[in-house]
Amino acid sequence: MLQETFLSFITDSSLQGRKRKYFAYSDKNMVSPVRVKSGDAEVCVETNLSANATSNLIKKMIAKYEIDKENYHVYYKADYSDLHK
Repeated sequence: MLQETFLSFITDSSLQGRKRKYFAYSDKNMVSPVRVKSGDAEVCVETNLSANATSNLIKKMIAKYEIDKENYHVYYKADYSDLHK
């Protein structure tokens, strides 16, 4: 199930950029792709994304796959206060 979900990112237009792909079988037109092996398949993932694009992509994934938001925390900068220890 997890592999199928990951591979579905390639064909899901809501998880792609307006001008370029974030997930694809080919690294064509990617600036800084990283290849991720998923079973027998290899997926190229664009890593050259702005902080806002990354944040928006995570939000879309959480909503699309109905992940309980209480289980995830995203920190945008280092916070060394006692609150986060």
